Amino acid sequence: MRRLKSRPARDALATQPRSRGGRLGRFVYLSLLLGLALWLINAFFGHLIYLRAQGLVVADAAELSSEYTATVTEVLVERGDRVSAGQVVARLRSQTVSERIARIATDIADIQGRLTEAEAELAARRRLVGEAELRRQDAQRVLKQFEDAERQGLVSKRERVSVANELYRALSEVESLRSAIDGLAAERQSLQRRLASAEEALADLRRDFDSGALKAAFSGLVTDVMVLEGAVVTPGQAIARIADSGRYVLAYRATGTLYQVAVGEPVVVSDGVERYAGQIGAVLPLTAQLPEEFRETFRPAAREQVLRIDFLGRENGAVAAPPLYATVEVRRPNIWFLARLSHLVRAWAASFAADGPSS
Repeated sequence: MRRLKSRPARDALATQPRSRGGRLGRFVYLSLLLGLALWLINAFFGHLIYLRAQGLVVADAAELSSEYTATVTEVLVERGDRVSAGQVVARLRSQTVSERIARIATDIADIQGRLTEAEAELAARRRLVGEAELRRQDAQRVLKQFEDAERQGLVSKRERVSVANELYRALSEVESLRSAIDGLAAERQSLQRRLASAEEALADLRRDFDSGALKAAFSGLVTDVMVLEGAVVTPGQAIARIADSGRYVLAYRATGTLYQVAVGEPVVVSDGVERYAGQIGAVLPLTAQLPEEFRETFRPAAREQVLRIDFLGRENGAVAAPPLYATVEVRRPNIWFLARLSHLVRAWAASFAADGPSS
């Protein structure tokens, strides 16, 4: 009898040892999934877990404008120039101011002429009142003599009455002159007050207009020039904008977060490349609408709490800070590695979106 050849069962497979390459691939795959999950959590919910606020580098600024309708004859600064307090920024010519100066000067000349006439009339009346007072005294003395003579029968009553009438006319003249003197004195005082007021108004107008020189109120940086030479500006129209040298960040922090912030807390400000030391200078008790730079597409404009961030670091005696109006990100120093990771992932995603899948 021939022995049959044994055949292996079809469901029995030879045991093969797993290679370490499969374990490594699984580890890499799980690591990528975990990293992606962490990035998604950080991207969409990180701002609710830790301080991550977008902000804008700003400075206190003022706009220079004319108080009168004027023509810009000369612009002496450009955008980006640094100016000092009192430096001439532009020169103006105003027909309105010139007419006002001429009108006030004419009023001053007219008041001075009337004042001179009043003073001359007052001096003349004062001389006349002296003479009238002498006539009154003479008439009073003659009347007394006539009264004594009448009692002695030397003169008639009609003669005494005639002398009394003369005394009355002398008294009337004295009182009339004194009343005129009082009126002229009051008019002179009124003219003097009007003259002083007109001269003060003329001095103020010339000082404020300053021959058309528009000067910087404080030292700072010219951030914008709104007009060209030859332009006509109206009262209140901005000619140039000057920002103060002290820069700070207005940051926008989400409300309803799981963390708290306090004044004086240290933070790190980044413009994407450089890092700057800072601290929370103020937590404003208000919310504001996000600027255009921070709004997300296809989402309604959100309102977030406003923080003021002051810079601390110094370079060559000046506060180290990003350029004015730069967009920055504010974080706590102890979680900066998350910011770096977020920046790298965002840069990679932007690059991938720009190049397209084919590249």
